[in-house]
Amino acid sequence: MWLNSLQKEYIPMIDVNRLFLIKVPKDILVLNKERLSYNLFFIGMVIAFYGSINPWFMWPIGKYYAILSCAFVLGAMTISATLKKPIFNKNNYLFAIISYIVLVYYQSFVNEEKLTSYIFHLFNICIFYSVFRMNQKGIQRLSTILAKSMGYLLAVSMPFFALYILGFPLPYNSISFGDLYSYSNYFFFLVDDRSIFQFIPRFQSVFLEPGQLGTVTALLLLMQHGQWKRWYNVMLIIATLISFSLSAYVLFTIAVFLSLWMQGREIFKKICLSVGIIATIVIGSFYYNDGFNLVHDLIILRLEIEDGEMVGDNRVQEGMQAEYETFLRSSDILLGKNFEREWGGAGYKIYLLDYGLVGLFLVAVFYIISLYSPNKRAYLSALILGALNFAVRDFPLWYAYYLPLLCNSNLYLPKPESDSNNENKQEP
Repeated sequence: MWLNSLQKEYIPMIDVNRLFLIKVPKDILVLNKERLSYNLFFIGMVIAFYGSINPWFMWPIGKYYAILSCAFVLGAMTISATLKKPIFNKNNYLFAIISYIVLVYYQSFVNEEKLTSYIFHLFNICIFYSVFRMNQKGIQRLSTILAKSMGYLLAVSMPFFALYILGFPLPYNSISFGDLYSYSNYFFFLVDDRSIFQFIPRFQSVFLEPGQLGTVTALLLLMQHGQWKRWYNVMLIIATLISFSLSAYVLFTIAVFLSLWMQGREIFKKICLSVGIIATIVIGSFYYNDGFNLVHDLIILRLEIEDGEMVGDNRVQEGMQAEYETFLRSSDILLGKNFEREWGGAGYKIYLLDYGLVGLFLVAVFYIISLYSPNKRAYLSALILGALNFAVRDFPLWYAYYLPLLCNSNLYLPKPESDSNNENKQEP
């Protein structure tokens, strides 16, 4: 009895039912939901980004990567809708998404695609809709995520490629993509069978072409203003250089000056310095190893002019060029024509053949509307690089070609007035 009275007096009673009850602040729950929504969006965008440029490990799912990407994006938008401050909160998306819808369904109409293609476009419409509605913070973070993800991939791919160049025996198998491409697949990088007997093949990592890789890395570098010394951007620069892609070199050079221009830096001295460096490299390529070097063979020789045309202009083959000249004089020039690319080729001429002047107009409208930014320099830079890329690659809606341009337009947006007012109120 005395023990019970002592326990009641000196030992507090413990409510076992409340012992494991953990109170979680509501702010933490909201923060976790917001973070989850962002992460689902980023995962969906990374899938769409890489799916559009066909790395070999995504070949099995083909174009159906859009369904997987859309699933993550829909999850992100669903969670965001439950937040007091949704992250998909931009209101100036209407004209952008309408211009996209008109463009993709026009392309399907011209190509006389089946009903399933019209339905499949809904997944891409959902993805583009999420991008147009994502807030500025999310788009800025997306730019870093895309650059870092490519940096990680290249940081693994390039050392193995270096081992291959040095003659180390690496395991591989033979694979092919469609009827045009066949490769030796070393798992961390591909070697095109057409270049297997070259002294040093061009680097293309896990993608279809060196030019494709170089184009993407150049576009990613555009949106990394003032951050090119970071390790992942260094990976992008190295990959651009060892791709030995003429179009990538042009895009990269212009991206450098556009980046300086957007930051308000003096570019005249930079241009003079760059011209001097390029001239030195060009002259040196003629004398180094008696002209037998990669720069001379893969870049300089392609700039030579024969019969009024550039030797290295391989965007349109001879047979396709004849088809294009006939097309310009025909009535098909307005809406384009449905033809087989049996001669191969790429660039705006191929797009014009496919979709006509109306298609070109719709692409221009889509880019002008969707890339619009209050920052005129960022806006013009995105349009300039987008136009140059379209001139050599006729895939203006590929996520890997479009998302870097959109991110660039959003990097230097002014802060909302409400934010600046709040900062002023906090100042003493």
